[in-house]
Amino acid sequence: MAFTAITACVDSFDNCLSEYEFASVIPNALELFNGQFRREGVVQQEFVSVFHATGQQNCGMQRPGFHTECNDGNRARWGFCNNIPSQGCQESDGSDADGVIGFGIAGQDCCPTGAGFTNYFVHSSADSGHESQQQAWILVRP
Repeated sequence: MAFTAITACVDSFDNCLSEYEFASVIPNALELFNGQFRREGVVQQEFVSVFHATGQQNCGMQRPGFHTECNDGNRARWGFCNNIPSQGCQESDGSDADGVIGFGIAGQDCCPTGAGFTNYFVHSSADSGHESQQQAWILVRP
């Protein structure tokens, strides 16, 4: 189904991202989530808020958008990457990436997750159990 706007809700329909309107029609979800990287549709504070993330650095995002792939195996169908809290901010596309937040994520310190954030997004120690896997719905407007 073709669509022009997207939003997502996490844990309940009372905890949602603002609707994002695309500049042109998206032919279908497969093209959006498996197509080329699209640097759009991510408001950092909204993602942090809907996923209730705490402990991350106050830095800009690495590769925010759809079908993002960052260094060290961190990726998201919709989201962004960051560096571990104990290291300095590294915000360019080629920088070190340790954690990821969003929808359809996989990180260097954990397994693929439907939605949430990886341990290294909010914590500097490996395998410390701070990752978050959350129920989410992605909604589109035809």
